Formats: sequence, structure tokens, C-alpha cells
Amino acid sequence: MNKGLNQYVFILILMFTILLSCSPQSKESYIEEYQEFIHNVRNNCENYSAEDWLKTNEKFIKFSKDWNKNFEEDFTWEENILLSKFKVEYNVLKFKNEFSAITEIFKKEDFEKLRQQIKYYSENEMEKDLEFIINQSKEIGGEAAKTVEEILKELEMNVE
Repeated sequence: MNKGLNQYVFILILMFTILLSCSPQSKESYIEEYQEFIHNVRNNCENYSAEDWLKTNEKFIKFSKDWNKNFEEDFTWEENILLSKFKVEYNVLKFKNEFSAITEIFKKEDFEKLRQQIKYYSENEMEKDLEFIINQSKEIGGEAAKTVEEILKELEMNVE
């Protein structure tokens, strides 16, 4: 019976230790671990897969919301500024990654198709359709407009 009780106590201590090791135990360790997390994202985000981003987002939510609540009343205004900087930096890195992924897909898969479509419209004197494509690319964003402009230059076309 004593052996069973010892195993039970050991398991409880192990579970408690694991539970405590997952979240920061002090305001200082929270800030330090959050800063390290942001540093790791900054240095490695270009190599993240979609699954990596899911895990990273989960951890970001823990830092920015869940664990933050444990210490929010203890932060100085300087620490609050630093924590705001971490949130902004993370979101900028995430946005850059999402935007570059969209841009890469567009360039790789659709560039030739779009080039053929613009060439077809130009050969068949469909200027209004070309103007529509140009206007839509401007609405989508700078990268799409830049791609259309590159195609027009390649085809030696000037549509205004």
C-alpha cells in the first residue's frame, strides 16, 4: 500500500511540475519568455509551414492574452509599451508571411495564364476588358498591379 501511495504522490508532483513549467511563473519570466518567443518567430518565420503558424498562433494567444492576465496589474508603463511592441511585431511578421505566400502563389501559378489572357484581349482589340483587368489588379493591391504592369511591358502594350 505504501508503494502505491508513493507512486500516486510522484505522479501528482510530476503533473504539477509539468503544469507549472508550461506557463511563466513571474512577471519577469513572462516578459523574458515572450521576448524570446518573438525573437524566434522573427528569425524563423520565413521557414514556417502552415502547421508551424498554427502552433505559433496558439502560443502567441497564450502570451498576449492568457498568460498576460496573470501579471497585467503588475506591469509598469514601460513594460506595457514593450508588450504592445511584441504584439505589433508578431502581427507584422504574420501579415508579411501571409502576404508573401499569396504573392508567391499568384506569381507562380497565374502569371502565365494572366499573360495569355492579356495577350488575347490585346490581339482581339478588347481594350475595355484590359482596362477592367488593370483596375481590378489595382483594387487587389500593389503586387497584383505590378504583375499586370510587368506583363503589359513584356507585351509592349500601353493601356491607360
